[in-house]
Amino acid sequence: MATKKSRYTLYLDESQTHKYNPASHKNEQYHFCMAGIIIADDDYAKLEKSVNILKRTIWPDFQKPEQIILHQMLILDAEKGRLDPIKYPEYAKFNKRVERKKIYSELKKCSWIIK
Repeated sequence: MATKKSRYTLYLDESQTHKYNPASHKNEQYHFCMAGIIIADDDYAKLEKSVNILKRTIWPDFQKPEQIILHQMLILDAEKGRLDPIKYPEYAKFNKRVERKKIYSELKKCSWIIK
């Protein structure tokens, strides 16, 4: 009797950070990171549903919040006052601590799927 083999997909993302040195006017202390997550294809629909619920909760005033791409760097830029709110109006709210706490709290609710 043959057993069904599960299929998985690996999702990768990279990030690069640096510190700006005002004395030398150069970016220094570069750090590069790559992270991945493996999702069972059978679980993808549950994860997508969970993430879309998160987006609707975080961005209830937007017509199609499911189409907004989650970017940690834009949340950080809003926190640090570096965000261009004209270019990224959906992230402008994250200049408030309460909004940042809300998104991280909601993200924890999604994490049960990937455990």
